[in-house]
Amino acid sequence: MKQHTVRWFMLATLFLLPLPANAEFTRLLENPFGAAYRYTIPPQQTVELTAGQGGLILVALNEGVWTLETRVTGLLPGSFAFLEPGQIQLTNSGSASLELLAASIRSITHIAAGNATLAQVPLHQFLYENDRVEIYRVSIPPGSETGMHHHSRKGMGLVVNGGELMVTLPDGKHQKTTAIPGTAFWHEEDITHHLLNTGDRTVLLLDVEWK
Repeated sequence: MKQHTVRWFMLATLFLLPLPANAEFTRLLENPFGAAYRYTIPPQQTVELTAGQGGLILVALNEGVWTLETRVTGLLPGSFAFLEPGQIQLTNSGSASLELLAASIRSITHIAAGNATLAQVPLHQFLYENDRVEIYRVSIPPGSETGMHHHSRKGMGLVVNGGELMVTLPDGKHQKTTAIPGTAFWHEEDITHHLLNTGDRTVLLLDVEWK
């Protein structure tokens, strides 16, 4: 089988094409730039994934073990891998069903972000970038806040751990929202907001910023 480049990251935040019948999937969102799915792969089942022209991001929602081609990796919630375009086999090598979020990159936006970066925003950890995306791990403990910050690019959020958030906009308006584990959301460019965790659980998500 053709060799593929797979970059591995632990505790990193994703889109696949639909899988065969031995894996359950739910389509979460879809637009010209990408698509998001949630997958449940039973123990010891192997599926063939197709990474589109921009590549594929896989994010683990639970602990487990997967084998991509011949490489076996233990997973924690938030672990992820970036797959270059092509086909690759994934096996759930663990003893329980493996829950995944997947992000498929269909096209890039060509939005120039200048020197803007989320790496300086509190609670945002820079994880990875290539010529198509930047990926950040956003972990917001109860009572913590990000401060007001700006997203200069379109992007997708992949929710690993959910909770209650208060979103404050530049005009001072407040919006309560619930981040639901195993879901994805899309945001446009030129978004400014402040996030406060008003619940009793740490909210963990991966923010994928399209280039």
